[in-house]
Amino acid sequence: MDEDFIPVEFPELQDTEQNDYNKIVLRFPKEMAYRVYDEFREDEITEQENGDFIAAAYMPEDTWLIGYLLSYGVYVEVIEPAYLRKVLSDEAKKIYEKYKP
Repeated sequence: MDEDFIPVEFPELQDTEQNDYNKIVLRFPKEMAYRVYDEFREDEITEQENGDFIAAAYMPEDTWLIGYLLSYGVYVEVIEPAYLRKVLSDEAKKIYEKYKP
């Protein structure tokens, strides 16, 4: 091709865009270190004395988030916001009811 590609920098997230996201605080057991470090920025992760991890990140609260959290199975605990624990529990119950023997 005779066309040249001119790279353009990806724009930084604006404060107004970040305000559409809510702070989600999660606890992971040390066995999930590989995934925590793959999916969160280092400045979002705090290692606890017992080896567990606390990850605090701004995320959109939508169906993607619920599916994402469910993908961790029993290896995630929602710390904040508290109401998200109920949402996750309700979704897990729906899955159980669909597949129970």
